[in-house]
Amino acid sequence: MTQQEPSPAQDQPGAAVGPRPDRTDQLGDTEAHLHFLESLDRVQRAMHGANDLEQEIGDVLGEVLSIFGSDRAWLVYPCDPVSTTWRSVVERTVPAFPPALPSEVDIPMTPEVAADFLRARMTDGAICLGPNTEPPLDEGASRYGIRSQMTMALYPAADRPYVFGIHQCSEGRSWNAHEQRLFVEIGRRISDGLNRLLILRRLRASEGRLAEAQRIAHVGHWEWDLVTGHVAWSDETYRIFGHEPGTIELTAAAWTDMIHPDDRARAGKTPSRPRSGPVPRTKSSTGSCTPAASCVPWPVRATSGPPTMARRFGLLG
Repeated sequence: MTQQEPSPAQDQPGAAVGPRPDRTDQLGDTEAHLHFLESLDRVQRAMHGANDLEQEIGDVLGEVLSIFGSDRAWLVYPCDPVSTTWRSVVERTVPAFPPALPSEVDIPMTPEVAADFLRARMTDGAICLGPNTEPPLDEGASRYGIRSQMTMALYPAADRPYVFGIHQCSEGRSWNAHEQRLFVEIGRRISDGLNRLLILRRLRASEGRLAEAQRIAHVGHWEWDLVTGHVAWSDETYRIFGHEPGTIELTAAAWTDMIHPDDRARAGKTPSRPRSGPVPRTKSSTGSCTPAASCVPWPVRATSGPPTMARRFGLLG
């Protein structure tokens, strides 16, 4: 991926890492096997260090630089030869070699990059380019000091494919079988991490949209765990009761106290029984009364026996 002018290292805060360890292509068979296991452990630990996509993948790429003794490690998106643009998601480098691409800037697709993406999509495993390889590195590689590179396509289920790669700029390098196997295994773990982080990002976005919709409609929801007694409210439910989100302790007793005194006996029926008649009213800190709207029991099945009622959900508006 070499179709953009290089950007200086100072444009990428925290992008440079180092120093590099001993080269992995100089290890014997036993050392290589131990290095393989230790490297995967390092990557796995880095992947559980954050819940932010860029930070977590950046931490992993920092480990990749150290593991392979390479000069750049990067992730670009999408690996789609028919896309009109592509971009660098995360890049990490050693101090001597600045990042090759600006971060999160859409770059127009070119025939050369489209061909690289197509090759990655059609290859099961790593693609190694460098001295005496076929095909060779493209002509633009020299502008970025790239003398060898290894890449592969990643396929997170929650998004389009990505390309994961490393550059060797200090010298030409032929990647051996151990390095290629390790690179592929790390790529698979990055793909799994991407999938988890992308799902988490979408969940947070969905929760944000739900919270905004509830704020506009002045409708809240709550959940009561009948096993633990834990009660959870949405932010708008707090506001309906006249409180700022998270400012009061939520317990079953506190919830019962908020139900209008005339309705407490009816609201306290066994959750598994269907309700009849009007919905119980709740009272806010200002003294106003609000129907508790719907209440939905949630059954869960124990290891044996019939389903038991474990949760209740409700709406307020």
